[in-house]
Amino acid sequence: MTAVICALNLSAMLCDLSPLAGASGHAPENTPLRRHAKTLRRTLLCVPARVIRHARQTILRLAAGYRHLDALEATWAAAHALPPP
Repeated sequence: MTAVICALNLSAMLCDLSPLAGASGHAPENTPLRRHAKTLRRTLLCVPARVIRHARQTILRLAAGYRHLDALEATWAAAHALPPP
């Protein structure tokens, strides 16, 4: 039950941060206010990429032609701009 609640909270937070949903305030005019968890998972979490560890850094190398790159970068920046808990 705890995993379900965590997944629901993560989905709601992604809707609030991502420009793919209108709740973020940075979306185009006709964007829906909320997105389904399947849409967010497909566009932001199931990303074709390679994780590279080099010189104590972790690099996420995305596949060429990834079409949701701007939304992923905007969501990443919004998540890092949040204050610590």
